[in-house]
Order: sequence, then C-alpha cells, then structure tokens
Amino acid sequence: MQPLASYLPALGPFTTFRWCAVRLGLALKPGQAPHDLRRGERVQLIHIPGRRHDTGVPVLVAEEAVVDGVSYTSGSASQATVIVDSVVAPVVAAHAAGGEIAVAVIRDTAAGP
Repeated sequence: MQPLASYLPALGPFTTFRWCAVRLGLALKPGQAPHDLRRGERVQLIHIPGRRHDTGVPVLVAEEAVVDGVSYTSGSASQATVIVDSVVAPVVAAHAAGGEIAVAVIRDTAAGP
C-alpha cells in the first residue's frame, strides 16, 4: 500500500497518517454527516454508540481522514468514501458496519464559513 501523500499530494503538511492509507465506504443516515460534505475535505470519524452499548459516550476513532467521494440522496450525504490510516481502519469499518459512525468536518474557521 502507498502512503497517503501518494494518493493526495495536495494535502500538504497537516496530514498525520503514520502508516498506509485505506479507502473505506460509509453508509450514512441523515444527521451522521454534514449536508454539505465534499470530496477533499478533512474529517474526523466519531463512534456514536448505539442502544446496545452500555456507555453513550462518543469516541474519536479517526483523528484525521479525507473524503474521497460522496453520494447524496434527498439532499443529504448517503454514502461517503473516506481515506483513513490503516491502523484505525478496522475499528472504523466495524463501527461503520453497525451504523455507529458520525463524520465531523475539520474546517478552517479563520477563513470564514
């Protein structure tokens, strides 16, 4: 597998991937991602425990990922492909399979909305 920089050379110095990059597909329900999610955006992936778990505490599972593609249904992101560090990919995939991943976009607030 190639390092993340070889997939997305324009990302610049902010990338924190330590190993290899992995592409994962996420099936999203309304509210799991911003409605204006776009390809190329940096995101964090957060595990939001479902009812079957005792703790309701969200946990950050991928500090940094990059959106590689997005599909929309009825104005909401319904599917997204993200590039994540291979170290966290199994955890992200497991939670995503259960519909327990939320996508939070990392945006530069100094640049405005």
